[in-house]
Amino acid sequence: MLFKNDKSYVDLSLELSDEIDWQAGTLRHVRHHLNVTALATEPVSGLLAAGFLSGQIVVYGSPGAECTLRLSDPPGARASFLSFAETLFRLLCVDDRYRLHIWDLSTLGKPKLLKVVHLPQTVK
Repeated sequence: MLFKNDKSYVDLSLELSDEIDWQAGTLRHVRHHLNVTALATEPVSGLLAAGFLSGQIVVYGSPGAECTLRLSDPPGARASFLSFAETLFRLLCVDDRYRLHIWDLSTLGKPKLLKVVHLPQTVK
């Protein structure tokens, strides 16, 4: 019984605790957790993107799926904002030099960098 009152409700929470979902070993470890500058999640497809001080962006998916992207131009740029465009299946990144990077995640393999646009105003 879920609540103490005159009505009886069935406890449905037992069906929500699949054993595989709650094993600590299935969680990924972020190698450089102190160097993270930006994070983004996309709950529908189960993606997590993390930007690091080194200019790398790592996209984590299901167990064993990991992709590393790099902000290579200009050297030393790092991600200050990350977001997913769910309907277009794209990853958006604004670096510390106010440039918008757009990657296409809809194709198999490594995501393709579609465009880099310099933003005329600062992004806060």
